[in-house]
Amino acid sequence: MTESEADERFVLLLGSTTNDTVLSKLKAAGILYVEKRLESNPENWRTITGMLQNEQLLAVIVKLTGKNLAAAMTHDYCEAARALADQLGRVRHMVLVHESLLGPDERVPPPDALVMDPDDERIPWFLSRHDHPFARPSDELLAKAFEYLRSANVSVLPYETNAELSVISAAFLDDYEQNLLFRIYVPAGRLYSDEADKLMSLFHDWMHRVKRQRVRRGGYETPDGQVFEFFGESAVSAGEVAVQFNDFSEFLDLCLANNDEAASWLVRSGIEPRRADALALRYAKEGRRIDRDMRQARDELLVRLRYELEEELSDTFDETVGASDLDRLLRQLVPEPGMGVQALSPSISSGSSRGEINVSVVQQVFEHVEGTVIGTVTGTANLGTNPRELLSLVERFADADQRQALTTSIYEVEDAGAPADKRIVARQRLKKFLADLGGKVEDSVIRVMQAYLESRIGI
Repeated sequence: MTESEADERFVLLLGSTTNDTVLSKLKAAGILYVEKRLESNPENWRTITGMLQNEQLLAVIVKLTGKNLAAAMTHDYCEAARALADQLGRVRHMVLVHESLLGPDERVPPPDALVMDPDDERIPWFLSRHDHPFARPSDELLAKAFEYLRSANVSVLPYETNAELSVISAAFLDDYEQNLLFRIYVPAGRLYSDEADKLMSLFHDWMHRVKRQRVRRGGYETPDGQVFEFFGESAVSAGEVAVQFNDFSEFLDLCLANNDEAASWLVRSGIEPRRADALALRYAKEGRRIDRDMRQARDELLVRLRYELEEELSDTFDETVGASDLDRLLRQLVPEPGMGVQALSPSISSGSSRGEINVSVVQQVFEHVEGTVIGTVTGTANLGTNPRELLSLVERFADADQRQALTTSIYEVEDAGAPADKRIVARQRLKKFLADLGGKVEDSVIRVMQAYLESRIGI
């Protein structure tokens, strides 16, 4: 970076991340970029740490090799590596590692490995000489390195080929340029999916009219589902949008319960009284319409499920399960409408239902009914066994702040109509999640899930 460029905003590229796709995007956007290599001495790593503290830094894209990770764990580099990782976790970043560095080294070299292009990163795990840039450190060393990155809040995403590296890096830059704030996939057929679209439109209006924040709604729609995205100015953060959505949900509930109090809430937020009255009336009207549509959707689902289950349980219906039992069970399982997250990602109330229904509903019948309701309410009815199992693993083991992104990734991998770059990023995010499950579930389960994701290699 020259002295004349020192005051310009810039993107930092660490390691050999440069490629035509990334550089073209940066140049087209008029964004300055600075390249720094990690195959260097500890002093250069300290220089990089200083650059990460630069207020003009916009974002960082990092490519870590096995050689980089091995160096970071040595006595000479350890202190500089920890400082670099700690600072990296505080800025917007994307760290990419070849997926062969995740998990145990169990692969067999391809028969044509010796004649392949040495820059083709499908074979770094084969070229494992210590002086080779793609050398693979021991499993123990890699586990320690990745654990420290996790503790420093450094997000890592795997790639298999250089083409994937380009796609993932470009997608990261796209999200950065537009300041992606919020993203969720709502499968078609999920309970309240139609109302979710209306709710997102009203939330977008709320952000403009009430919060006076410039946000843009994006996303895409396919026959299988819809992705909702919100983008905003750099001053708006993803965390702030989450808080605003909670405020919005509470405000709509207040509008439905007490319109005068809703208007007073707006006045306390700094809106002129006459305008507050008009806005409260408007949101109350729209909120009632959405609430009515959601209740109608729930009633229609209850009727359909009752009919389908009566047919399926015809052999045991009269003897074991009465009509009132089935109706009571369905009403307990199918969630009531709500103006918040429940509309975007409804879930059944299975925890206490078993004890509340008539004892004549035997366990086998209960589990059959519950399984049918879960698939319909959550939108998983059309998913295969493997994606359902992966959803279960995400629910059980993913960190709370990552659960929604991973769930969206599963649906995008399954949606053939989703953009190819979105599906690639989704698949690689799920591969990283599986790699982190080592020791938490049986290896056979992880291998099945990995094979399932590999079967999506053509996306």
